[in-house]
Amino acid sequence: ITAQDVAQEVVRTLVGSIGLVAAVPITTVIAAVVARRDDVPVVP
Repeated sequence: ITAQDVAQEVVRTLVGSIGLVAAVPITTVIAAVVARRDDVPVVP
């Protein structure tokens, strides 16, 4: 095992973690945009 192998696995782990962490807010924004209804009147 070389330092390059270790570095490659560390980078893979970081990229995967960033992808998982970014997926939640991105999905939330998409759901909020899709679920927003402008044509429904607000009843007081």
